[in-house]
Amino acid sequence: FDLLVLIFANANAQQMAQTNLYLMNRYVMNPANAGDQDNLAGFLSHRQQWINIEGAPRTSILSVHSPVGKNVGFGGTIINDKTDIFERLSVNLSYAYHIKLSKKIKHSLSFGVSGGFIQNKINITDVKVANPGDIVLNPGKFSGVTFNIDAGFRYNFRGLEIGAAVPQIFENSIKYKREIQNQYYKLVRHYLFFAAYRINMAKNVWFVQPSGVFRYFPYSKSQFDANLNFYYRDVVWVGATYRWDAGYVVSAGFKIAEQVSIAYAYEFGTTGIAAQS
Repeated sequence: FDLLVLIFANANAQQMAQTNLYLMNRYVMNPANAGDQDNLAGFLSHRQQWINIEGAPRTSILSVHSPVGKNVGFGGTIINDKTDIFERLSVNLSYAYHIKLSKKIKHSLSFGVSGGFIQNKINITDVKVANPGDIVLNPGKFSGVTFNIDAGFRYNFRGLEIGAAVPQIFENSIKYKREIQNQYYKLVRHYLFFAAYRINMAKNVWFVQPSGVFRYFPYSKSQFDANLNFYYRDVVWVGATYRWDAGYVVSAGFKIAEQVSIAYAYEFGTTGIAAQS
């Protein structure tokens, strides 16, 4: 149990939930993307990691965003992330302002900010021990809430897109409601950078888009994704991702109606426990 206390008292590793389908929904990475489409855009996804391993991470994401007025976008996200005895719920509302730099070509600059709350829970009663009646496991459940702010920007020029976001700017601490001395969950500021270039291969019929995402975590190993996606008339697409020092991802998607798409991604882990999944 001493090890468990150390983990949630000083957890400084990667805290942000991930999705392998972020190319379909850039808004989930960066609030500056709120309202970047011509109409209301909704996104629902579920990610299950480490299949057949008990307590493996599960992430569910619901996001909605839309343009409001000439240059303004609003949106909201609900993210539930659960790993074994740890569960985190984040709810955010976003505001973005889009500046058109040209009337003739796609050239714009966007800024966004989001604010909301993060709730962190720890369920000690799920810990498997030789003596379930151990008083150390009481009161059993811990929960706390804190306020959170994210910010980001995005630059577009023709097929080029560059963006950066800083989630959890203020690095607030979550103090649990139970009276436990010196035990807390501290938010850690993250840094996310995204770049993509969309290439028109055949008169708006075939497209190819190389892209990359770099995630920097001050107290843990950073991540880099290299993506290559192929599109046919924005109706069908397939893609592949190399996640540095972690594994590979293959994905595909298609439109099932004019404004409805479905996609699936499968990750092949090559290191750690993921390689055994």
